[in-house]
This record gives sequence, C-alpha cells and structure tokens, in this order.
Amino acid sequence: MKMKTKKLLRLLFLLLLLILGGLFYYLSSSYEPSSAALNSPTDASIQLVEEDDYILLSSTMEQTNRGFIFYQGGKVEEKAYYPLLSRLVEEDITVFLSKMPFNLAVFNADLAEEIMTDHPNITEWFIGGHSLGGAMASSVAYDRPHLFEGVILLGAYSTKDFSTIDLPVLSIYGNRDLILNKDNYTSFADESNNLRQLIIDGGNHAQFGDYGPQKGDGVATISGEEQQRITTVEILDFITD
Repeated sequence: MKMKTKKLLRLLFLLLLLILGGLFYYLSSSYEPSSAALNSPTDASIQLVEEDDYILLSSTMEQTNRGFIFYQGGKVEEKAYYPLLSRLVEEDITVFLSKMPFNLAVFNADLAEEIMTDHPNITEWFIGGHSLGGAMASSVAYDRPHLFEGVILLGAYSTKDFSTIDLPVLSIYGNRDLILNKDNYTSFADESNNLRQLIIDGGNHAQFGDYGPQKGDGVATISGEEQQRITTVEILDFITD
C-alpha cells in the first residue's frame, strides 16, 4: 500500500508540474507588436511617458482636458496599439495605455482609478479597450458610471447589464471578426440603453492593433491602417460629440 501511495503521489506531483508549466507558458506568451507599431509614435508632437502600470501619450504642448484610458486585448502587448492611439493624440486626446500583468486586464482591472488619481487636471474621462480589455474596461465604467463620459469597445462586449445605466457606449467591430462571440455581443447590444455601433466592412479582430494575425480570426479584406483610420474617426466623433 505504501508503494502504491508513493507512486500515486509522484504521479500527482508530475501532473501538477505539467499543469503549472502549461499555465506559465500560457501567461508568458503574448502577441508582440510589429516593428512598425513600435516606431509609430515618432511625430515630434507626441510625448511618451512610461509609468509602472501605464504609458501616457500626449501632445508635447500640454495634456488636454480629455483623457482616454485604454485596456489592451488579452495576451497582446500594449505597444501594439501605438498606431491606433497615436492618431487620437494627434487630435488632442490624452491617452493612457495600460500595461497589464501578463497582458491580461483581469489582473488589474481597477487601474483606471490609479490613472485618474494621478491626473486630476483632466476633467472628461473616457474608458475602453480591445477584446478582453474592452470587457474589463466596461465593467469599471458600469461600477462607476459617474466618473466617465463614455465607453469605447473595440471587438468587445460587456458582461454587465447596461440597461440599468445610461452611459454612452461606442461599439466597433469588423464584419470578418471570427473571435468576437456574436451571440453574447447581440445580448449586450439589445440590453444597452445608449449604444452607438459601427461595423467595419472588411475589418477583423486583430487589426485594431498591430501584432499580426490572431489565431481563429477571420481574414480582413482591408488593411490594418484603413481599419484603424475608420476607427479613430468614429472615436473622435464620439468623444467630441
């Protein structure tokens, strides 16, 4: 009996090691930004300031009174969103790009509160994100709707019931997005009081960032640059409306 017990314990220990090893591999692997994405905030009018948990992108002249907190998609390195967000900064939006543990917003969903505390000069706050980041950002806004002017979701939906609040929501996704759960998205959209939607013809899930193809996604029929251009035009219209 003792020998059988020892063998069982060894097997359980090995199984635990395999599980932990697989978990570590999953958490440590992410979609990396392209070299073009890393070099995109090169405009002399854009200033980058890296804090421990976020990156501030602003005009070198001054921080504007409008701030946009952006949570990256799950397992996507935050700098993959430089091309998209730099376009907003050029239009006088101060952007705060999250740096999440393991690139998963679930591990620091309340980061927005830290950012807002650090920058009391900003009077109008918007929050949003891509995919999982959008879901987590919407949860923050749902719990504290009085702190935000609106929510911006890219290839994302909220698991919260937005029929109970009247916070404006902008939702953008591509019609070739095969990662977004359309049934869950439709349920969210049907229950939202103040939802504005844009479906980008030819856009997919991954091209809101610049990190290459994403497993399981559809093939886009427009360029990433065009998808991001359409997205930023819509975001700017939403923020300045």
